[in-house]
Amino acid sequence: MWEEFDALQVRTSDFRLVDYVRSREALKKYPPRMTKDGQLFEFRWVVDKTGELKLSIRECSGCHSQVMADGSVISGGQGNPTPTAVSDCPTRNCPVAPPSINMMFSVFSIPKAPGEALDSPGEGAYAAFGVPWIKDDIHGRIKSMSAEQVQALADADLPETFARFNGSPYFTTKIPSLIGVHRSRYLDHTGTHRNRGPEDIARYAALVMFADDGSIGPYRFMTDYQRKLRIRISDDALYALGMFITYGLKEPENPNKPNELSRRGEAVFRRTGCPTCHTPPGYTNGMLLPVDGFTPPENTDLQIMRGMRVGTDPGLALRTRKGTGYYKAPSLVGVWHRRVIEHSGSVASLEDWFDRKRLRDDYTPTGWKGPQVTHRAVPGHEFGMDLSPDDKRALIAFLKTL
Repeated sequence: MWEEFDALQVRTSDFRLVDYVRSREALKKYPPRMTKDGQLFEFRWVVDKTGELKLSIRECSGCHSQVMADGSVISGGQGNPTPTAVSDCPTRNCPVAPPSINMMFSVFSIPKAPGEALDSPGEGAYAAFGVPWIKDDIHGRIKSMSAEQVQALADADLPETFARFNGSPYFTTKIPSLIGVHRSRYLDHTGTHRNRGPEDIARYAALVMFADDGSIGPYRFMTDYQRKLRIRISDDALYALGMFITYGLKEPENPNKPNELSRRGEAVFRRTGCPTCHTPPGYTNGMLLPVDGFTPPENTDLQIMRGMRVGTDPGLALRTRKGTGYYKAPSLVGVWHRRVIEHSGSVASLEDWFDRKRLRDDYTPTGWKGPQVTHRAVPGHEFGMDLSPDDKRALIAFLKTL
């Protein structure tokens, strides 16, 4: 199911899209990911319940699979989808390239009422990202943006990052690896949902794929007509998906084998207190870390690291609809194959992560920068920055073996 499950909403028989996947010239101009055996990774042929052959795209495995440079695939790894493969359309108008693929995502654009005109791109994007209960909400400006300006927000993301629904193009999110998700008690970078096992994974999948309308308390971003649930798959199928994601996804063989340098790095890792947050063998304590500007409630059963502050940029955790006031402690297992680091994917290597220069305002992020941003600080997590060059090199060598 993981491999073949497609985004039901985007199934199409439109000849222009079919021509795209059959055209050598079009695929060269707008290249999707391709596996080593020549498979167009993003796409699926499906036979609809009407018996009609249609073109579709992968669902979960589309974003949560990494296609390596040699065409091999890390199933469940940190995704690197091309713009043609964004299945969780954030604006519900989906200004994505190539132009023909926009037609595939037009099904996400639903008018406020039958027969009415569709929302403008700006209005659709605001419905995806707006946080009206925050004073001077940065997303308020989106509502009046032109289609070109909304497109520019989408273009600021990397293949590995995604301003997803309820998130923000200004505080984007890294597409996470789902391998080893059972190590975490919470889902999403900000711990929006509990993870007690496959049942919670199944519930979360149903929400984000079909049912999330962004409503929070008295705030509504869609009309009753737009909020109507139009597609649903069975609980049995969702539970099977949850079981596979929890127990079936496996780390690929790590080419970085332990050696004398990495063993010295492991000693540095333990000596400097890294296991407090990144506890072996899963290399995470599974807990939530409060951000600056937020005080956790006293009466809660959440697993919180009280008294600990790291100074990470709190934007996603406080200024979006995914704002909980926390970031979760990530697992370091598999960090060797992740292409970007930090919840927003701002840093592209461990060497950059442990470089004190990233704390400066004139730093140019090696990962995600942000809309119209050329340089900015990437604050937080200063642990390991002041190690000697030899200890730092050893620590990085150890982390790459995990």
